[in-house]
Amino acid sequence: MKLSELLEGLKWTGPQELCDVLANEWTESQRCLPETLPFALPGSLDDACQALELPEEARGELVATAKTVSSNPHLSALSWHLHYCAFQSATYPSWDLVGEWPSVELLNEVLDGDGRTFYLLILASGFPVMKTIYDSRGIADDILSDTLDQLKDELSGLHESAAVWGVLGPDRVQWHRFTLRGEIFRLDRLSFQFGLFRWAVRVFRHRTSNAVVALSEGGVSYLPTGQINGPGREDTSGEWISELVETDDGVTGNPVLPTGRALPRSIHLPHGEWRQILARDDPALYFHIPGGSPLAPDACRASFEQAAEFFTTSFPDRPYVCFCCDSWVLNSQLQELLPPTSNMVRFQRELYLLPHITYDTQLADMILGGIPEDLDKAPRDTALKRSLVDFLAEGGRLHASAGSGFLLAEDFRWGEQVYIRQRLPWVDGEDPHAPSRIPRS
Repeated sequence: MKLSELLEGLKWTGPQELCDVLANEWTESQRCLPETLPFALPGSLDDACQALELPEEARGELVATAKTVSSNPHLSALSWHLHYCAFQSATYPSWDLVGEWPSVELLNEVLDGDGRTFYLLILASGFPVMKTIYDSRGIADDILSDTLDQLKDELSGLHESAAVWGVLGPDRVQWHRFTLRGEIFRLDRLSFQFGLFRWAVRVFRHRTSNAVVALSEGGVSYLPTGQINGPGREDTSGEWISELVETDDGVTGNPVLPTGRALPRSIHLPHGEWRQILARDDPALYFHIPGGSPLAPDACRASFEQAAEFFTTSFPDRPYVCFCCDSWVLNSQLQELLPPTSNMVRFQRELYLLPHITYDTQLADMILGGIPEDLDKAPRDTALKRSLVDFLAEGGRLHASAGSGFLLAEDFRWGEQVYIRQRLPWVDGEDPHAPSRIPRS
């Protein structure tokens, strides 16, 4: 089916943006369009419902939507295209485009059902892909079940609030498709995802002391606080631009401290004493921090230990250099709000923190849903909320710091805080926050 025929058949001849989004790989998907949609068959839906622990009511809604889709050639072509892009294509963009797929409201106009259930059908179409990967890699069923927990909770939550079995829209397909493509795995407290290290730093290790130092890539705009400048910053005065120069002798650039702060003065790392161990686009394992339970140190240690064993055993063909993450949980201003013994602070101190593009009110948005108009009425039901409300009530100013970080695989010694406790090679007697050179060994 031609895309123009689809748009005309569904009466979606309006927004050019939608046509452009659907045009991406349309020819490729239609070339392999089957006569019968395999994911719309009752047996396939039964397997997906069982894995997602859905009740018979949910199965009924999925089956009804699948029948509607299968009986309409335009909806069949659309659903196959979305399935193909999400789960079969090796070239479809990882981000952005999925979120621009047809809205739930637009689907409601052409479905005898709910667009949110339609998108659950698209997600369910990826379950055979997930199961094949798990079976071929010998991955245990309990890991499959744990990895699907976030989607299960989301489905239950939407049904409880809106009495429909589905997902809110294509944005949620965007996220959950990584799970169904076998790219994210829940291992104890944390989830881990294949990816590439994407931060504008280069990381070096001293050849004898094993000290680790990060240098900023050149051309990055920083504030005097050593944080990355951007549209979410309330005070952008005093901007400075990082520089990085590599010669036959070594690399000279602006260091980034393990606390997540870039320094405006440069240091020189001789090649004979330092070797580069991490840079942009190196293979990495992103870790995600699902909600629902405390970030207890023992549970986090167990997750990283399990991840080291799991990926070595199940994916020996996909080596990685480091674990990495960006999250509001790594906003180091939390260290101003919480005691050193808190789980979040202890978690941060296990990582080499990095400046991240974010906005100053991040903590208020994530913890309180925004800066309260009346602090006296702000929620105080957790220690974190109370600390933040008290901080704001006392005139404290939010200034997001750090926000991302990494842990090199060979430096995993959870509980030792290896990066902030290492002896950085600054010149003796000089302010460690303003190094000018590195002494020779």
